[in-house]
Amino acid sequence: MTPEDYGLILSASGWRGVFASTDEDSSPDLHASMIFPALAMGWAAAEYFQSMGAANPAPVLIGTDARPTGRELARIISACFAAQEVAKVYIGVAAAPEIMAAARESAQYRGFCYLSASHNPVGHNGLKMGKNDGGVLSAAEISPLIERIRELLADPKERAALDSATRSQLESAYQLSVDRQAKDRALAAYQAFTDETLYEGESEYRGLLRRSLDAAPLGVVGELNGSARGASIDKQFFDSVGIAARFFNSQPGEIAHAILPEGESLTPCRKLLEEAYRENPAFQLGYLPDNDGDRGNLVYIDSADGSGHILAAQEVFAISVLAELSFARFCISPRPKKQAVAVNGPTSLRIDALCRLLGVEVHRAEVGEANVVNLARKLRSAGYRVRILGEGSNGGTITHPAAVRDPLNTVGAFAKLLRYRSAKGLNPAEEWLRLSTGEQIEGPIDLPRILKSLPPYRTTPTGESRAKYPVKTRDHNLLKQRYESLFPSFWEERPAMLTHMGLNSYRFVNYEGTATIPGPGGRSAAGRGGFKVELLDSEGLAQAFLWMRGSGTEPVFRVMADIPGTSVRAEEELLDWHRRILDAADKEVI
Repeated sequence: MTPEDYGLILSASGWRGVFASTDEDSSPDLHASMIFPALAMGWAAAEYFQSMGAANPAPVLIGTDARPTGRELARIISACFAAQEVAKVYIGVAAAPEIMAAARESAQYRGFCYLSASHNPVGHNGLKMGKNDGGVLSAAEISPLIERIRELLADPKERAALDSATRSQLESAYQLSVDRQAKDRALAAYQAFTDETLYEGESEYRGLLRRSLDAAPLGVVGELNGSARGASIDKQFFDSVGIAARFFNSQPGEIAHAILPEGESLTPCRKLLEEAYRENPAFQLGYLPDNDGDRGNLVYIDSADGSGHILAAQEVFAISVLAELSFARFCISPRPKKQAVAVNGPTSLRIDALCRLLGVEVHRAEVGEANVVNLARKLRSAGYRVRILGEGSNGGTITHPAAVRDPLNTVGAFAKLLRYRSAKGLNPAEEWLRLSTGEQIEGPIDLPRILKSLPPYRTTPTGESRAKYPVKTRDHNLLKQRYESLFPSFWEERPAMLTHMGLNSYRFVNYEGTATIPGPGGRSAAGRGGFKVELLDSEGLAQAFLWMRGSGTEPVFRVMADIPGTSVRAEEELLDWHRRILDAADKEVI
């Protein structure tokens, strides 16, 4: 059998599937049909870490997010490790950034194995792994492990051998218990690492931010939705920074609503923030993480009427980037000279417009956290300062030296933007407004004022049904070739608004791994990377784009349009045009 027969998704971003009986099943038991796929994943992971044993005999750190099947999956993974005599330490429920920070203690662990399905529904689960640098394995490192899983699932002899090798270990693994000392060490490592990340290792910044927050208090609501963040450092972190915090739905496993932290899922957080603000106007922000706690989107208060509002994922990312770059430009001396931001292909061009004002380059990679992290590493080796990176399309921000998304870093960036004052009395938000708008700054700056100062863009939200397009062909490369060949004729009848905006030419771009490859063509044989049509102004500068990327497991393409301005209708019209071209290309290849 193949991974697809079991519904497994195997990629550089992790391995996932429905391990309960259904998507929404909250039972702690694995479905009987998924026990062998779990063993195959655990065996491949154990083989990888076993091969590292001579160079690093330290144990592997194992943890889970807060979904019900986590402990049972951890039991199976532990049995595979025991069968191959790979030492492990189990810390139970932990936020993804926590276990990765703990794994960076290179003398103590050889790497980590984290069981999670991130933002997927409660019946899903999966596995991601990394070494002791705090990041997940790269696509090149994970590829042979995926092939090994395919071998284990396909060969009856391999299956029989695996069953035999793990039978006795599965019995003993029923007693799997949390190593409390290791969990405490993980929390301490995470707190120390988060402090290092927020303050860039400078004690001066810590003192100045604390004094700034004492002078102008800030409060945050955390609606944790039963996620792993409830078993992590959130309260301790905000106490140390000087931010007032209130937490709700903070018991891990008690999931109150849909896990995906977008759209309507943020409504409870918005309402809780409004209530907190009515009691104390210092409460201005709220955050909702996904189940593993590495991603969190935000809500905010409009002080004009006390109403709460949901920030779109692309807005969360844009303000995080603005915060860290403005902090570097106006509050760090000497100012960094060669700076870049690493993002994924579907990140809005708002980031490019913002970075041009701040004198920072933007570089793009394929979708996937590992791709963006590895691109940032390449840029640093070329002499760039890459303080912040991430995937604007989902709101996930990664703040160096971290190699994973973290909502604490996001909230910390917002706090620095709105409250921090340097020794010279400079505030990043005030200096940004002077640079971008020429405004004379009077009174406190709130988030609505920052939002109005951002380059205006409308981008298709990834969670909407419009962002998925069903296709009849699974040959991604052929479909993209047909799209490229048909595009010139569609361009002749393009929406009139593009001409009115001065967008009079275009270029094709492909993203594969960390590479940006010009088109037409320029793709690998499978052609499964991201594909973009950039719409250019008279100076050849991209001002809008059409983007698409095919699913590896279902006949669906993810699609997106990004266009400057505030018109919802303009984005809808551009996406409709994009979908018509894709439809025509799909009919050509049937």
